Amino acid sequence: VERLRFPCCYSTFGCPGNVSLSGKVTHEAACSYRPFSCPLPGAQCRWEGSLAEMNKHLTVEHTHVAQFLGHEVVLNIAGATFPAASSWVLLQRCWGRDFLTTIDTDDGESFRAYVKIVAEPEEAAAFSYKLQLGLNRQKLIWQSTPRNLRATENLDYFAIDSHTVETFLEH
Repeated sequence: VERLRFPCCYSTFGCPGNVSLSGKVTHEAACSYRPFSCPLPGAQCRWEGSLAEMNKHLTVEHTHVAQFLGHEVVLNIAGATFPAASSWVLLQRCWGRDFLTTIDTDDGESFRAYVKIVAEPEEAAAFSYKLQLGLNRQKLIWQSTPRNLRATENLDYFAIDSHTVETFLEH
C-alpha cells in the first residue's frame, strides 16, 4: 500500500504531487497549491482561489474595498465613527505586490489595525509596514512585518482605543 501514489487533492489547482497514503494528509495541509479563502474579515464570502485571482476577486466582488497605488497612504480619520463589530479594508498596490490593510473593531471603542501581503507566505518577511497616528509634533507609530494570507492568528497588530485617537487628533 505504501508504494501506491495518490494525486494531491489540489491537483486541479496545479499541484503535481503524487504522495503515499500515509503522507497525503501532511502534504495537503501544507500544499502551496491549496486555494486561498477570501481574506476579508467577517465576510460571508465563500470564495476560494489562487493568489493570481485574488486581486480580481477583491476588486470585482467587494467593491467597498478602497484601492490605492503607491507606497504611502494617508487617511484622515478625524470625526470618523465606526459602528460596533465593523471592519474597514483597503487594498494597496506597491513594489509589485498587493497589501490589505484592515482596521476593525468589536465595540466601536477599541481598534485593531494590521497589514497582510497578497503573496506566498515566505515573501512577507521581505517587507515591513508602518502605521502612524498623529498630527504635527505628536505621533504614535507601529512598525511591523505584514502577515501572510495563510496566517490565522492575531499575534501582531496595532491596538488603540478611541480616547487615545481623540487625544492625538486634538493636539
